Amino acid sequence: MNLGSLNFYNFNTNESLKEQAIQTLRAYGIGPCGPRGFYGTQDVHMKTEDDVAAFLGTTACIIYSQAFSTISSVIPAFSKRGDIIVADKGG
Repeated sequence: MNLGSLNFYNFNTNESLKEQAIQTLRAYGIGPCGPRGFYGTQDVHMKTEDDVAAFLGTTACIIYSQAFSTISSVIPAFSKRGDIIVADKGG
């Protein structure tokens, strides 16, 4: 959550949210945003994937930080010649 720019929902005045942000920064530090392959997998990545998989009723899931990752890695890794891939047009 970005607390340093426009404040549409007045989050930057919420003391409990500020405290949680401080605790998160102390635990994980700061750095550039990017895919786990470049910056490493953290426990929060694994927990989020577990939570999403449970919500969807699947055994596992993978969350990608950008659409291009899906095109460049997921589709080639899990599909083979003769498979049919169905995708929405986004948007």
